[in-house]
Amino acid sequence: MSDPDVWNSNGIDSIDKKITEVANDNLDGIESSLNHIDKLNAKDFSDLHEEMKEMLGDLNRDNFKKAGKVIVNLSREEE
Repeated sequence: MSDPDVWNSNGIDSIDKKITEVANDNLDGIESSLNHIDKLNAKDFSDLHEEMKEMLGDLNRDNFKKAGKVIVNLSREEE
């Protein structure tokens, strides 16, 4: 966010925007790590793995079901 007035404001809308931006930046970082997973060292891979497990735990039931089905299908492909 490049607008300095938004960063200096303490209003609830400003705080919500900041939280959303940080969350989106974090998701962008995770996506970038996934796109370059073959270049991650063991520690960075482990950190990413833990972060992904946390994300699964935060999903609602419907999205957890969708993610679970994807994981089951991927596991079957690896057998």
